Amino acid sequence: KRRIANVSATVLAWAAILGIWVAYGWFFTRLAITNHHAFGTRTIDLGLYDNIFFQSAHGRPLACTFIKSGYHGSAHFDPILVALSPIYLLYPRVELILGLQSFWCGSGVIPVFLMARRYLGGRFLSVLVAACYALHPALHGANMYEFHSMTLSCVPILWTLWALHSERFKLYWLFLIIALSVREDVPLMMTPVGFVSILLSDGKLRRTGF
Repeated sequence: KRRIANVSATVLAWAAILGIWVAYGWFFTRLAITNHHAFGTRTIDLGLYDNIFFQSAHGRPLACTFIKSGYHGSAHFDPILVALSPIYLLYPRVELILGLQSFWCGSGVIPVFLMARRYLGGRFLSVLVAACYALHPALHGANMYEFHSMTLSCVPILWTLWALHSERFKLYWLFLIIALSVREDVPLMMTPVGFVSILLSDGKLRRTGF
């Protein structure tokens, strides 16, 4: 009975996390699209990124006809957009990338839940912490600020931190590479993680920090 109760509690916790993710993604997709249809967006930056997705999906990685150089890399380096660009072919409209950004940001509830469960133990508290992430105004502000590659950085950084503290070092390097591909600013955000890891007593974490 105790085992069945434990499994049931785990299933309910994961159902709650997935429910929060879907609810967040759906709500902010609708809100972002409504804002766009109400002329609340501009060429800079939503138009730029829509163009980058179109160009990248058609074999011109990070190209952008709105930039004088014709290449977005002259301003920012975000190769993750090239990796995501095939999705644009499914529905080549700006609404797709607004929805992509919303569901991407919402998926951060999963690594937050996993980290909270590791340190707090209780499933209810872990779900509550994940819900706090989804309800955080800073996340909403970034999500609703048209579309920016930098906004995508929160999720791979969260997965990187989870892998680091779970000592899943192969996954750590994988998620770190994904995070670094988001934009050139990310190394500045990850550097303090290295410094903190160096100060820890765990030998593996210290070596990874270096």
